[in-house]
Amino acid sequence: MDFKELQQKENAELMKLLSEKRARLRELRFKILEGQMKNVKASRTIRKEIAQIETILTSQNQKS
Repeated sequence: MDFKELQQKENAELMKLLSEKRARLRELRFKILEGQMKNVKASRTIRKEIAQIETILTSQNQKS
């Protein structure tokens, strides 16, 4: 998801998306440890998306 698309979403949507991404990251970590997943870079992209969402939430909270 693009950063500009994330900025247009509301706080409730961002919080839901954040929890989904964290759950997905948790699943990927277990799959990597078990050897089921070969694409280790997938966790990097999810961590990046989580950081972007947290950055947007922080900036929106500071504006209020």
